[in-house]
Amino acid sequence: MHGILVAVGSPGQITEIEKNIFSAWRDRLNFHPKHVRVARTSTSLFFSAEMENPVFPGGSASISDSGAFAFAGVPLIDDLAANGKYGADDIAQYLRLGPRRFRQSVASSYAVADVSAERLIAFSDLCGRYPWFYRKSDGIVIVSNVLSLLAENRQRLSARAATSLCVHSQIWGDEIFPGVELLKTGQVLIFDEYGLRTMSLDDDWGWFGAYDIPSVADYETASDRLLQTFKTLGTLVSTKISLGLSGGKDSRVMAAYAVRAGLGDNLDVFTSGIENSPEFEISARVRSVLGVAGREIVGRPANLTAEAYWPSLRAQIGRYKGLLLPVSGSKERFSSNPRIEISGFGGELYRRGIAKQFVTKPIKNIDDACVRWRSYHVPPDVNRVIRDEVVRKDANWMASWVKQKIAEGYDPQALPELFFVSYRVPLHQGIASMASGAKLYVDPLIHPKLQKTHFLFGRFAGEAELTHCALLWYAKRELCSVPFVKDKWHDSLGHIFPQGALAFDSFAAGASDKFIRPFAWEFFSEAKDKVKSTFSAETELFEFVDRSKLNLFLDSDGALKSTAAANQMFTILGLQLHMTGDVEPPKDGPMVSAEILNRGSALEWGRPPL
Repeated sequence: MHGILVAVGSPGQITEIEKNIFSAWRDRLNFHPKHVRVARTSTSLFFSAEMENPVFPGGSASISDSGAFAFAGVPLIDDLAANGKYGADDIAQYLRLGPRRFRQSVASSYAVADVSAERLIAFSDLCGRYPWFYRKSDGIVIVSNVLSLLAENRQRLSARAATSLCVHSQIWGDEIFPGVELLKTGQVLIFDEYGLRTMSLDDDWGWFGAYDIPSVADYETASDRLLQTFKTLGTLVSTKISLGLSGGKDSRVMAAYAVRAGLGDNLDVFTSGIENSPEFEISARVRSVLGVAGREIVGRPANLTAEAYWPSLRAQIGRYKGLLLPVSGSKERFSSNPRIEISGFGGELYRRGIAKQFVTKPIKNIDDACVRWRSYHVPPDVNRVIRDEVVRKDANWMASWVKQKIAEGYDPQALPELFFVSYRVPLHQGIASMASGAKLYVDPLIHPKLQKTHFLFGRFAGEAELTHCALLWYAKRELCSVPFVKDKWHDSLGHIFPQGALAFDSFAAGASDKFIRPFAWEFFSEAKDKVKSTFSAETELFEFVDRSKLNLFLDSDGALKSTAAANQMFTILGLQLHMTGDVEPPKDGPMVSAEILNRGSALEWGRPPL
């Protein structure tokens, strides 16, 4: 974990925040940071704390006489790292050229905070995998990439956040806790002599649909860019790099480019799943084609007992503060050594934002778009336990978002991807990235130039997953003919690529999510009494959840019939545990004693003239 906090306010406010920042880090996050850098003036505070960082031994924050700088993630800048490793000072110097050029020249995921005598700026990658949050009140502005550090009441969510969690099992909206806002992707937050404001970095979505006829040859340049990203990563990292290989397309593309870039001997390839998962067989076939070794991690079985599942569930809620899906209670309760992990995340951007109802047919008009957005990603309130008026308000909010974006000139066909990176990424995967103290994620598919190439072909590329297929074709075309788990190439690609070159049959077709993913499907029936006891406490949850409908569900067999049903019920249970404080602190990452933290020698002081 890498936490950054910047505050600007009166001398008294800054002194108060500085006095409480270490206790807030320990008490709210249950982590003890190892590397700490603090800089302050009478009216500003810059705080950067991180766990062990295996990529940048000197840390990813710097303080000088002219200001302070920090980043989270691994910003892969090709021309900057061509001759070896770089650190925070180098990236800060590159940033002097401007946020717009920085953002258009950097692959992977990152968040940047830069404070100088003239200004404070903060922005993130094009998807917001490492998001920024900010709060302005009583004359003070506080910016942080750690949501919990900004909330005045950590048990109370905003109405918008709580509504979307209950209805859709996702957080959608700009305000998370009351008064705490998400900095939208594609925007830079600026505080200077003119006050606090946000400005657009660039309009990435203006590229959408520029070409009428897609050509695979146009993807050769995109392939070269992705390959250079992996080569840059190889110049920065001397430790083993983890790569999770599943039965899907994203991780296969990542594995192919990592090997082609010469990282094969430096990879720790693993596949995880429940016992007898078909992903193990597919992974073995992919590794055989690539010529790399790998290991299998067999997770807990899907039919966990309630007694075994409950404590692990409480630990996951403690990690994510109740803001993410708590269906991962079957995961290990903590990780040990910090590691770098190449993620296939970002590939969702190239498949219509994973909202499948947008793939089957184009959006006709505004009314059609509004209707489809009511069930963006999943149908609303699958288990029918939410108050009717709450569901109606949610539908109205979703429709207003669609109408606003179309009024701003966005192509309706680009809205699924825009919604995906505006909300689902920073408020789901983004918070997950911050929550894991033992992982530093690298996401090469979050690359502005790859996105531009994809968007030039508009809706066709997303529906057919042309980008995935073309990238894989240039890296290791033999992998295009190896089938996927519960997936296949779109029929339309058969007219672009040579006959027989693509896999049009899926492996384990028809297999249920219950078989492939480790959900505790019988948990609510097995643990009925304990769950009902948990819900007996009066919290703000029941401003959104209809207690009579919830009891009706719990008094039935309580079995979860689908993935969407499981997501919603575990989310609601997670919210209740979050609001009652019935959680277990996470234990990830290396710990440092409070004694060391309280020693003045643990700090590196600077006084940037803000």
